[in-house]
Amino acid sequence: MKLIQNVGLLYFIQIIIESWNEIFLLMMVASMFISVKHDKESNFTRNAAIPFTYEILVFYIIVVFYNLADVISVTYDTIGGEEGYAISRMATFFYYLCGAEFTIFFLYVVKKHITSKFGMKRMENLIIFMEMLQGLCIFLLILTPFTNVIYYYDENNIYHRSPVGYWIWYGSTCLAFAVIFICLVLTWKKIDKFIRSIFLTAIIIQSIAFVISLFVAGTSLNNISVTIIAMIIFLQYERYRSLYAVERVREIENMRMTMMLSQIRPHFLQNTLAAIIYYIDVDQEKAKEALTDFSRYLRMNLMTYDYDKEAMVPLENEMEYIEKYVSLEKLRFGDKVKVEFNIKDKGYNVPVLSIEPLVENAIKHGIRNNPGSEGTVKISTFLTEDYHVIEVQDDGVGFDVEKISEIEEGHIGVRNVMDRVKIQAEGRVDIESKIGMGTVCTVLIPR
Repeated sequence: MKLIQNVGLLYFIQIIIESWNEIFLLMMVASMFISVKHDKESNFTRNAAIPFTYEILVFYIIVVFYNLADVISVTYDTIGGEEGYAISRMATFFYYLCGAEFTIFFLYVVKKHITSKFGMKRMENLIIFMEMLQGLCIFLLILTPFTNVIYYYDENNIYHRSPVGYWIWYGSTCLAFAVIFICLVLTWKKIDKFIRSIFLTAIIIQSIAFVISLFVAGTSLNNISVTIIAMIIFLQYERYRSLYAVERVREIENMRMTMMLSQIRPHFLQNTLAAIIYYIDVDQEKAKEALTDFSRYLRMNLMTYDYDKEAMVPLENEMEYIEKYVSLEKLRFGDKVKVEFNIKDKGYNVPVLSIEPLVENAIKHGIRNNPGSEGTVKISTFLTEDYHVIEVQDDGVGFDVEKISEIEEGHIGVRNVMDRVKIQAEGRVDIESKIGMGTVCTVLIPR
């Protein structure tokens, strides 16, 4: 009751609302941290961070401190006494500081996801200028406890806005959001729907709060409006996150289908069958062995339809598939194509059909383009402190790695392999090649 008497019923209700807001905000932050952890553990979304997650987390943390500073300022201001007034003034300082950080945050997001992305140099320079202006405001804020440039407390410890400095602060904030709104309008059809909805939510609600604050001195409606923005953004983010996860799953499915179809090529089947037909007449035992390998090769290839969406298989399975493929190639080219295995590390999973395309590229584009179509492919696996390493090395013709995107059509699924290793195994594929000296493809799977 004493607190109500000291602050008044309106401020008391505001303190209660903002205190509950803090609880909701902390719950949202905890929920997002749990979501990030779950995404990293998921086979669908690990290593594929949901866009804007960390930006929104930073936004929530700023809002938490923004509201907390206001609650402390109002509460301790009513307590009175030297200690109470000191805490209240300190809280007011941090309240203004969080407000500046709030504006800088939105300017940063616009610069990163709009002006830089779409090459809007003039608008980007304007955003940088607005950031510098906010930096100047923060400098004035630091001087305020000594100069009263933005706000001040009178002899009765009552808060007042300074007649000039406050409006410089306020005007720079309004100008920053006006620039943000212009960027939004100029790129309305280009930007992501999610970021568009975030900015519309922030600009509309915060503008209403600004207008009210302009005419009603001493109000803290900004805090309530920012909390409303945070809650709406949270709902928007959860919906976006679900849609994004579904889209990633669809991409993985498309990659699996592309991968599977790319593995069954008419020319390879035709040439292999022609070689088997030849050996039926000249070496029936070899023909039987070739048919067995061929059937096993097709069976393992077609089994990709039946793998679950994770599409991860033991390395041993992938090596067996490679052996069948190599045996069929040697059926046609004999000892001209040599393949050496040096398996020192196994017992872990890799994306299905992620190593075989690299071996096939080594033979098809590296060795067979050599003079006389001769050469050696070395397949090695070993363990480092951080990675399971799979290395496919050939002494073929090599190529310019910088032009891999131009020759991707001829190199079977390299980009596909790189994407699947990244998404499904949180790993990466490094390619080194020198023209005339050969190529080394290194697959790194985190331990």
